[in-house]
Amino acid sequence: MIVSAIAAMDKNNLIGIGSEMPWHLPKDFKYFKDTTMGHPIIMGRKSFESIDCKPLKGRPHIIVSKDPNLNYSSVNTVTTVEDAIALAKTMEGSDEIFICGGGQIYKYALNNKLVDKLYITAIDTSIFVDFDDWVDNDCIYFSKYDNDGWDLITANKVEKDENNIYDMTFLVFERNF
Repeated sequence: MIVSAIAAMDKNNLIGIGSEMPWHLPKDFKYFKDTTMGHPIIMGRKSFESIDCKPLKGRPHIIVSKDPNLNYSSVNTVTTVEDAIALAKTMEGSDEIFICGGGQIYKYALNNKLVDKLYITAIDTSIFVDFDDWVDNDCIYFSKYDNDGWDLITANKVEKDENNIYDMTFLVFERNF
């Protein structure tokens, strides 16, 4: 069983502003869908709410929340990332489990060495955040990781086009520690 984290980020590791992704990249959405399809996905409550509490098709969902009374229909809820991983191990497709956000869940999983593999969409831009509309606390960043402890397995560059306004590279890292 492999525990993976999957995220798209800009050059500054920005993954979201408020409850929204700061880009619309259909090729990244397709990559996410193709990569996670059939496997359990783990996400935090805020990430689940950002998709209107609607489970993505073809993937069992486990939502992590500090609130033990939280209950959504058609998804599982737990209070820790470890409990989410333990539950995911019992599900179909558990040969690989995906952590899909948000920032706090990524940080916890990486800091506690719960992640074996990283799927990173590196978006070739730095998003400008207009702080007249947002405050810095609304910006969500992927945890800093460095190449020390991770081996780059694949890097596939995708050029921008009429539907994808930024170049991006799909990177896959495996943990080596």
